[in-house]
Amino acid sequence: MTINKRLLVFSADPLSHTSNNGKTIESFISKWDKEAIAQIYINEANLPESSVCKKYFKISDMDMLKRILWNKSDVGNIIEMKVYFKKDIKKRDESYLFNKLKKTNIARIFREILWIKGVENNSKLIRWVSEFNPQVLLFQGGDAVFSYKLALRIADEFGLPIIFQVTDEYLTRSIGLSISGLIRKIYLSKYFNIMIKRCRVLLTIGDEMKNEYFKKYQKESKTIMNSINIKELSKHDINRPINIVYAGSLYYGRDESLLLFIKALKIINKESVKIVLSIYTSTKLSNIKMLDEVYIKVFNIVSSCELEKIIENSDMLLFLECFKRKERLKTRLSISTKIPEYMASGRCIFALGPDDVSSIKYLKNVSVVCSSSNPSLISKELNKIVSNESEMKKLAKNAYLLAKRQHNVEDVAIKFEKIVNSID
Repeated sequence: MTINKRLLVFSADPLSHTSNNGKTIESFISKWDKEAIAQIYINEANLPESSVCKKYFKISDMDMLKRILWNKSDVGNIIEMKVYFKKDIKKRDESYLFNKLKKTNIARIFREILWIKGVENNSKLIRWVSEFNPQVLLFQGGDAVFSYKLALRIADEFGLPIIFQVTDEYLTRSIGLSISGLIRKIYLSKYFNIMIKRCRVLLTIGDEMKNEYFKKYQKESKTIMNSINIKELSKHDINRPINIVYAGSLYYGRDESLLLFIKALKIINKESVKIVLSIYTSTKLSNIKMLDEVYIKVFNIVSSCELEKIIENSDMLLFLECFKRKERLKTRLSISTKIPEYMASGRCIFALGPDDVSSIKYLKNVSVVCSSSNPSLISKELNKIVSNESEMKKLAKNAYLLAKRQHNVEDVAIKFEKIVNSID
């Protein structure tokens, strides 16, 4: 029996079945000894939803504010793992005003200032880490500089080797031409480079990121992708009208691509309803008039179990990326966590987005990819595939086989375990 090293995870989001980065890490450690895992997280708007870890420490923006206002030296909370229900999830989404305000560069700079003391000695956090006595630190990077500083502080305090995981390209994102945006970029770049040099292992989300980071930083990395439990492929009879499902957030301009797709639907369904679209998202949609059709239904976010059943009853799955350059810069090296879920479903995928984004490139040979923003051309591609059931099934099977090769949760967990065990 393999004895797992004690792994301290530090990320913005807690381990989760649903949130993107939370479920990415959860898949890595799905077979880990629960007693050998602990996590520090900073996103107050999210709650732990994973059974693979029992030890959590939350240190948030509000904790930092309290530290300044009331001169508290010990901040943060030890979180007990429990099952959270929908009412808890709704409450957390509607709370924490700062989470909604911190999107601007000015607000993010203020947030960095707020956290300056947070990186200094916090005896409550240090005691908690000391009691766990970690052997390795897994740090999932983001665009908050204070998290890099705190990760380095913990690693230095306890002499820990760092595994640095990057899931998105933060440094080449378009953060505006303002002075505040430039300050943020310089500040982040400094600590990103420090972390690249300091880490023992660099994990990248895909081969494009791996290759680009080697050219840019002369640092070898290991590609480790999002993974899921993959079931046996079941027989599915395609319905008429075709039932297309979109599931996920609509950030990064994906809402604009959704509207392009809906315009294409209007063309196809002009004389009779050939396709119905069901949208499951927590993102508030602005253009409500576009959605006012009998063949378009919008639902709030559902649990992973419910979503699995919804996908089983679908005929096709819709994947979206934005065509605007500003948004493409944010997603160009990322492989969406939605992709393995879609591929493993055994349903044909219709991917709409620019062909220079990694997720679209990755889907190219196993789905219908449309890289046109013209609704008329989108409708032609869509009409072509829904009229060819054998091609839909062929693509669905190819996607499923790719998911089994690249995204099987057990294989990825074994790969991650080997990476951790290779560290002296």
